[in-house]
Amino acid sequence: MNISDERWREVFSIATNMTWDSEQILFLKTVIDNFISSEVEDELQELLLWLEEKSNSVTVKYKLVTTRSFYFSLALDMIYNSKNSLTSNIDFTLVCDIDEEFLIDITGASNYVDSLNLANATEFALDLNLINKIRVTSAAAPIDTIAISQICTSNSQFNKELIQLGHRLPQWDITDNYESDNSEIDEITEYDNWWKENGEDFVEKLRNIIIQHRNIGHNWEFINSRNYKLLKQYYYANKLLVNCLNNADKAKTISSKIRSHIEDTLLLPIAEIEKRPFKN
Repeated sequence: MNISDERWREVFSIATNMTWDSEQILFLKTVIDNFISSEVEDELQELLLWLEEKSNSVTVKYKLVTTRSFYFSLALDMIYNSKNSLTSNIDFTLVCDIDEEFLIDITGASNYVDSLNLANATEFALDLNLINKIRVTSAAAPIDTIAISQICTSNSQFNKELIQLGHRLPQWDITDNYESDNSEIDEITEYDNWWKENGEDFVEKLRNIIIQHRNIGHNWEFINSRNYKLLKQYYYANKLLVNCLNNADKAKTISSKIRSHIEDTLLLPIAEIEKRPFKN
């Protein structure tokens, strides 16, 4: 997601040029937390509960708030970007605003997965790769058995299930050199026919295997359509908060204690935030 709404651009511009003190920052954080805390937004709280659970389950070198914002970005991409698109434009600007080390790491190679592997953030790289596999198969793009089974994980059962699932695909080697155009057309037609009958079931099985072993790739669909708009506003509001926090940090108008408190409770469900009140 990008800030395309002119109103948000104006808010960010004004906020960036303001000097925020501790009281203002804490007040803004409270407003944002309560923004999606009512019963109407239970679906959004469920998303944040998953976010906390997933973030606590991975081992990476980054701060926990960085991990939460990373998986929040992946979830937003699955929710808002077309599931029928081969390309993913995951917006990691919130993560980069929170953690300068992540900003450096994510640009270390030609793509995000390789960059994260290069930075030894292997769990991030694995989960991002899995999200990409769901996206590619959902778009009914040609994907062969090797592409599914070569997802490297340390979980042998996970690997076994991925390989078994990959063997269900038509045995089409997309790297092959065909003797004639007709043979290639026949292969494509076979794949298309197979996909029309089995594609939806295949994607669902792939998704379920990934959810079972990595707790990622959930198909977040809200019953209350209003929550799609609220979640986007929640994202923008937290991005605003982080920008204001960084600005105040540079101006030395907030203490390290307040920054730590805000980072420790950022993107958490309201029930967890209420367990961690700020204490002077």
